[in-house]
Amino acid sequence: MSAPYILTVSGKKYVVLDSEQQNFHRVQTADGQVIGVPCVDSAEPLTAEELEEFLASPPARVLAETEAEALLDTILDDWAREWGYASAARCITYRGDKNPIFAAEAEAMFEARSDLWTGTIEQANSPARPPLTEANVRAHAAQYKPTRPVL
Repeated sequence: MSAPYILTVSGKKYVVLDSEQQNFHRVQTADGQVIGVPCVDSAEPLTAEELEEFLASPPARVLAETEAEALLDTILDDWAREWGYASAARCITYRGDKNPIFAAEAEAMFEARSDLWTGTIEQANSPARPPLTEANVRAHAAQYKPTRPVL
């Protein structure tokens, strides 16, 4: 990790702090706020041009952890609604049902929910965790979307 250094953009001074994660630089603004500036490799120094480009485009809003959790539940419910269920929880209640289609769909949704939350917890504990933006949460969840069983 390198020592903090100062960049000047549009006459304002910013302090680039040591990066705690691999995919962004921590930068302290003049008012003391610390922001994350995405990058390809945090081992490479952040340039004034890169910081200026980041500041010119409004970053995606970072979700609170509870908002991210609610979004994951919404995504699961959306998947279940695509199959005609009111929610993922309702779909999962059909596990072991006498109707083999309902039982298979319930099992697939149960597995998807389990995989999604297990993967999310692993990612949350990763040092390279991306910021919790809606786009990042949805992209992460997409890899766990279940395929509707066909019997």
